[in-house]
Amino acid sequence: MKNSIPEWLDTVQYIWWACLALSVLIVVLYFIRLAAIGKRTKKHAFATANEISNLNNASNILSVGVVFLMFTGIINWIGRAEIYIMFGAGFFSVIIGFAAGYALWAVWKYYYPFILEKRLNSIRFSPMKSKTGNSMRLMNEEEEDKYMTEAMIEEEDAGIADYDIWVDEQSGEKVVEKYDMHFHALVCDNCNFRTLKDVKEEIVKEPTATEQGIMHKEYKCTYCGHRKTKELKIASWNEEAAQAR
Repeated sequence: MKNSIPEWLDTVQYIWWACLALSVLIVVLYFIRLAAIGKRTKKHAFATANEISNLNNASNILSVGVVFLMFTGIINWIGRAEIYIMFGAGFFSVIIGFAAGYALWAVWKYYYPFILEKRLNSIRFSPMKSKTGNSMRLMNEEEEDKYMTEAMIEEEDAGIADYDIWVDEQSGEKVVEKYDMHFHALVCDNCNFRTLKDVKEEIVKEPTATEQGIMHKEYKCTYCGHRKTKELKIASWNEEAAQAR
């Protein structure tokens, strides 16, 4: 019966609304910060490093709110609030809240990266205008090599960075954009999720003034555990000095 429920339980449902409001606020503030970033390389890096973690934080808070929402819902449905009923309602509410949180975590970790990839591409490959107002053209893989140094090409081959070269073919203006790939998970060869991340780097041959070094980079899939190793070249001291000039 309704009058057998303590009055303080009526206030518990407000925790759900507080958690809901806080989770929405986290997401809204994140997208406001993202929209405020003007340079698209920085916008791309910010989204890559922060979007999934912000969504995950919001969903964790939301799942806590679900626990209190389910708890008050179960008590009100039963109509009584004896200690054993409250204990049982709390137990089932925690299970439901945990299940909701885990489901959202799995979405952000295994499925959302593909959605994020499309959003990142829309940021990265949106049309660009030159200083004279002309439309710039993005060079393809074959065309861009003549605009890149050997060190830049090696960074791309190593998966450390990715370069986009935009050219205004009328004025000759060139824009080089560098995208850091350290936070960017790769598609796993085994499970096809974008969950393959570098976990270890080992220099097996140190570079010298004239000779390139060799690095072994190990990748591990956070979903299926698949591992792979790539052999990468390290620029010589002279090449690094030339790139710095």
